[in-house]
Amino acid sequence: MFLKIIEADSLRATQHSTRYFPQNPSTIFVSPYVSIDIDDLPLGRTHTKEKTTTPSYNEEFSSDVFSGQQLHFTIFHDAALPPDEFVADCTIKFEKIHDKKSDLWIDLEPAGRIHIAIELQGQFSDSVNSERHFKRNKQAFAQRRFAVVRRVYEINGHKFMATFFRQPTFCSICSEFI
Repeated sequence: MFLKIIEADSLRATQHSTRYFPQNPSTIFVSPYVSIDIDDLPLGRTHTKEKTTTPSYNEEFSSDVFSGQQLHFTIFHDAALPPDEFVADCTIKFEKIHDKKSDLWIDLEPAGRIHIAIELQGQFSDSVNSERHFKRNKQAFAQRRFAVVRRVYEINGHKFMATFFRQPTFCSICSEFI
């Protein structure tokens, strides 16, 4: 499969991401990027386009797809602190793509649309592979064992991260223990 993300159009910031802005949400620009998944497996991500509602990407991706069912596009706003904020998404099933080469405009939810060019190569099979098994990754727990979880607390539009000091720390103004 060969995929080209050409552009997106009419992107809007969601109500959740504009909850601290008193102005009209349609006038707020986002810094969008597109995340591409095939059947919940990540294929890639485009570069971030700064402060726009009509980004032009022209980025190409290719992948070998075996028994793929659907292609999922998710557009996020690249935030300064994680997690990145959701803007829009859409899903297209491979069976809906009738031609081997297609140039499509796909409507996004909740607003906007995305322009893609897709070229499917190889053979199509009508049989649906319904047997999918979950395999537990035995090393996944070992990899995340010593991971540090950093929570971001948002208060009055400001973002704070909890910090734990390894040695006793005292306030420089009142000399109290922090």
